[in-house]
Amino acid sequence: MLTAAVQMIPEDADHEDPFWAPKFLELANMLIELGANQSIVMRYTGLSDRYAARLMQSFLGKYYDAPRIPTGGPLRYVVPSDRGGYVALVQASIFACCYLNMESAMTVPVHRGWLLANVFRSYRRLTELTVEQGKHLSLVAAYDLVTHLGVGRYRAESPLKLKPCPDCATSYLVLTGIESPPRRRACPMCAVNRNFLRMANSSAEANLAKRKAIPA
Repeated sequence: MLTAAVQMIPEDADHEDPFWAPKFLELANMLIELGANQSIVMRYTGLSDRYAARLMQSFLGKYYDAPRIPTGGPLRYVVPSDRGGYVALVQASIFACCYLNMESAMTVPVHRGWLLANVFRSYRRLTELTVEQGKHLSLVAAYDLVTHLGVGRYRAESPLKLKPCPDCATSYLVLTGIESPPRRRACPMCAVNRNFLRMANSSAEANLAKRKAIPA
């Protein structure tokens, strides 16, 4: 069950302000529950190293730190890996769409940590019934993706952008301003669909061969 949303925190809110301090503490709890590591909690809430560690321990019942920030740069969200394949690229693209849509819907600039937590919460609710356990984008990976996707006025210089697919009408991540080999430009959703059809056809052919091999 996902955590409840936290009241909107504006971009210029100060974590030391008595009015906003409780909201930043709620944000810290929300980030921890969603899978943030200690460095992300500290970055977005202003909590000290010791306080953040104590909060994570009390919240989770034991000392716990989520996986480290992924390595590989923006290319890991464009080129399929041996571990995640095209499914991981589809998940990254879905999160990026959620992030850009929610950001554009805000009437005032909002705090980046608040935006990340609430977009990730919406992304998990959107995909929880359609994605296998363990195939979702983690919050730590989502944080890394946002650093390559850019925020607000800095997006023009970011290395990643979304590109609409003319075949399936979904959007997927591509490198900005770089001519990539065709394999890196392939829409991951189209690739997943092709793989599914190939497996379905192979299964049908195998079943047909088995039936023909059975004596009449």
